[in-house]
Amino acid sequence: VMGGLQRRSRCLAAFAFFCVLRAGSVQATEDWITDEDIEVAAAAKAAVVDYCQEGFQGEIDAEASRKILDDGVGGGNKMLDILRGAESNSELATKAAEEITWDWLFFKVGALVMSVLLLSLWFFCCWSCCPCCKCCRCGARQRETSMLIKIAMLVAGGALTFGIIFSASYAMAGYNSAVDGFNNMACTSAKLLNGTLSGRTGPYFLGMMPILEIFQELEQQLDSNSEMMDQTRGLLDYTLPVTESVTITTETIALLKDAIGANFPSEVAENKHSCQFCTGLTPVLNEVVDVLDSSITTALSAARVEVEKQLSAENAEKLQQTFQTAAEPLIEVKVLFRDTFGSFTDTDKFLQFNGYLTGDGQTPYVKIITAIIIVIALALSCCMNVGFLSFVFFEKGKAVAGEPKPFRKIPHRCACLTWCCGWWFAILAFFVAGLMTAIAVPLSGMCIIMDDLSPQLLQDIAPALDFNTSSDEGAQALGIIENCLVPPDPTLNAMLLDLIWMRNETTDEKETLREIIVDQVKDQIQAVFAAVDDVAGQNVTLANDSKVILLREMFRNPVDMLIMTGQSDIQDFASSPDYGAMFSQTSLQEKAVSSVRCATDTMSGGFGNLTVSGVEAFVSALATFGTRNVLRTDCADTVVCADVVNSPRREACEAGNRFVTLKQNIMDLQNFRCDVFVDPQDMSSDCDPLSMTGTFNSTSGITTWTGGCLMPDGTMVRKVKPCSLSDFTVYLQ
Repeated sequence: VMGGLQRRSRCLAAFAFFCVLRAGSVQATEDWITDEDIEVAAAAKAAVVDYCQEGFQGEIDAEASRKILDDGVGGGNKMLDILRGAESNSELATKAAEEITWDWLFFKVGALVMSVLLLSLWFFCCWSCCPCCKCCRCGARQRETSMLIKIAMLVAGGALTFGIIFSASYAMAGYNSAVDGFNNMACTSAKLLNGTLSGRTGPYFLGMMPILEIFQELEQQLDSNSEMMDQTRGLLDYTLPVTESVTITTETIALLKDAIGANFPSEVAENKHSCQFCTGLTPVLNEVVDVLDSSITTALSAARVEVEKQLSAENAEKLQQTFQTAAEPLIEVKVLFRDTFGSFTDTDKFLQFNGYLTGDGQTPYVKIITAIIIVIALALSCCMNVGFLSFVFFEKGKAVAGEPKPFRKIPHRCACLTWCCGWWFAILAFFVAGLMTAIAVPLSGMCIIMDDLSPQLLQDIAPALDFNTSSDEGAQALGIIENCLVPPDPTLNAMLLDLIWMRNETTDEKETLREIIVDQVKDQIQAVFAAVDDVAGQNVTLANDSKVILLREMFRNPVDMLIMTGQSDIQDFASSPDYGAMFSQTSLQEKAVSSVRCATDTMSGGFGNLTVSGVEAFVSALATFGTRNVLRTDCADTVVCADVVNSPRREACEAGNRFVTLKQNIMDLQNFRCDVFVDPQDMSSDCDPLSMTGTFNSTSGITTWTGGCLMPDGTMVRKVKPCSLSDFTVYLQ
């Protein structure tokens, strides 16, 4: 039987860990993991492959880059001010209108204003540089220019040319940096989103979606109709004999202990007898209880009971609610990062735009435009320098027929071309510069926000993101972001179960998910199975345990043989005025150490091998002092004393009769306790585990027992049953 029970509970042990630590695979529903989440996660994983093939591109100086960002926003970060000031996402536009004033806008996009101003000036006066408008030019006449001024102008032109060349090289370097920056930004954003949703290895983070999948799998498996709960109930039913056997054994031993202890009639002691059976058996019973408590059967039963308690319908529902509550901050963080960085995962748009930048599979419009602007600038510079050189060294041509040297056309035509085209180039340059500045200011502001991202900053801008940080879920989401996604120390691996908590329904105190799942459930189950492991090496069954064998041997002694006057009681009887006279007669003295059992018998087992005189032996000796009154159905008869009153024999006879009366009083008691259990079939009849019957199944090797007196709830109800000494003797044996 124990072997079958152990096999069943081993199966339960493995399944209990499976239930608590990891549920079976279940498809997550759209409540926790949506189709959009799955699409974005897949896109993020693909984006990492597409964006990060070449690793980090270029080099970065963190301090210099930060200074560039600070210069880009030009003082106060208006983007941060707008986000901090908005009370909700819908107020962003209103707050932006308040923060972005005309004077601030003028200084930030002054280049655009200059572009418009230059365009206006062109239509007012500068159009006269066109060849067709020479008649409209004011002050057109020949002038002489000193060589010093010419050389100064030539130097200024050379410096301007050097500046153009330097700006061109700087622009190309900036173009390359922009390409690297765009690729790095796309790669980093894809990695951040992929790591947040699907997990990463360094620093390790399981990922929001895998965590939510696990939580939802567990939540679904705890449903009363789930396959796991059906299997759990099946295994609990299959291992029920483990607990039943321990319950029956424990309750039966308790019944016996009370029968010879708390419920033992006090009249026995009042009649100057002691229960040597009770005194000798009680410590052995206690030792058997200790053996039972430390046995693998009890350990397995405790494990089964703990699993049944932890996975009961009520506790399973509470655990479901726990996982549902724990999922809320995780879902908030998932949605926040998905919506914020999801746009970076569109690889088609990225590759298309990247192609526009680099020419990879697309026409490199940005590179072409940049090159065109540089070529135009260099062409204008060449034209300007040709004009300057001609003006300085070849301003006039050869004289003809005594005429003064005529002015060459090259200087003024180059100057006119440079002026006319340079003006429009300046309009274009200011416009592009203003446009880039308008784009750079908010982008720099957002980059600074991301660089300074912290739980406090996120809390400051949370209302603008419609992210409620005042709730318990928001506070937990902040903790997850701080410890898991942007940890201050990347080498530390935060414990997610310590970051998620909920309120105790009674005390309103915070309880972390670790305390609820690990401490209150997993550790409790693990502790009882650890106890199973501690005793798993036992090869001795209860039936073969030395204490149990000794207990069975002691029960072979009838209890009435060991309710007796012992050697320690004889001195009290000998000194008593009521009984002392019988000790003057050797025949009575020899039989004084006697039980309340009629027959003389010999003790065995733990009681030794002492022969105890019965009541019949004492009465037979007493009958030699007179005539025996045969008035009882048992052997405890008194004697009609035949000797003269006050003679020693007469007094000994009368003392002997009083001694027999003590035994009669005990033998006539009807308040011994032969308690049994209530029969669960009709809730009134007697039920005794002694009547249990078993049917052995040769296929499974398991015996199925019936008649164990167990109620439907697995308990046993005592039924008080007073009885006589003879019944009590049979009851104990």
